[in-house]
Amino acid sequence: MRWAVPGPAAVTVWLLVTVVAPLVSFEFTHLWEEDQDATPAAMWALASTPLVAFLTAVPAARRPGARAVLVLVGATVSGWVLLAVALAGWSWIVPLDGDLDVFAVAAPAAVLSVVGALPGYGVGRLLPAPTRRPVLGYVLGPVVAVVGAVLAPYVLGLGAEDSTATYPFTGGYGGGDEPAVLPAAGRYAILGYDTAPLRPDCRVSGPGVGARRADPVTARPADYEGSADSGVTWVATFAVPEPGSYTVTCGGDWGFTVGDLPRVRGAVGSVIHWPLAVLLLLGALPGLAIVANTVRRRRRDPVPATT
Repeated sequence: MRWAVPGPAAVTVWLLVTVVAPLVSFEFTHLWEEDQDATPAAMWALASTPLVAFLTAVPAARRPGARAVLVLVGATVSGWVLLAVALAGWSWIVPLDGDLDVFAVAAPAAVLSVVGALPGYGVGRLLPAPTRRPVLGYVLGPVVAVVGAVLAPYVLGLGAEDSTATYPFTGGYGGGDEPAVLPAAGRYAILGYDTAPLRPDCRVSGPGVGARRADPVTARPADYEGSADSGVTWVATFAVPEPGSYTVTCGGDWGFTVGDLPRVRGAVGSVIHWPLAVLLLLGALPGLAIVANTVRRRRRDPVPATT
């Protein structure tokens, strides 16, 4: 006898609903100069609460000897816990504009989690007990891992874009054919007008800097306001030791300029600079967890529940 807890597959669905869906849907349904508010985005987390409770209760109820109290309480609490994690994420990892109305999201969750757990338990009891060792995880896991790895840099870039404080881009300091006249020491951004290569070869030279390569932004935020009808993409960063005139060149046929460094709030502002391999692994973790959980269950149970 044990409490019902969400498996990797349920957590994967939760990530899709609470993180990927609000960022991607906003990107495709709003104008590029609009900013996403925190509370509407967090409503996606609220919508995931009954779904998480349902997906947690179904496999738990199928286990031989499953007790209703352990399944229902475990599934309900799981929905609440993951909602709390989502709200923490929208507050500190990807903080969006506006104040997050925690009560407006958390209050309905108390009921919605129960609403999801009850039918989940009923469906699980109606389904036949598993009669063979699970194998679906060996197929589903790699697919989820590949999709997650592909989506991770894109979704993180969207999160950084939506978490950027007001960025009044006024045309930049120059670059390319003309020198970039920088007003102070510090870090600056290379902003692309056109589609830049994934790892642009941009170099900076000037007072105290000898043909230094700029650091590419791994998960690139885009759609910063560049003009009345176009946006710019943050593609690289560099630092200068003093104000002055610097030469900034980038290989390839694409337009760019040098601007102030966008101020991205929350932990996502650091994550977008992590190595690409780390971001790919981060995105693949849910799929790898599904495979690992399948292996564990096949070794533990003679006839475990279906994934």
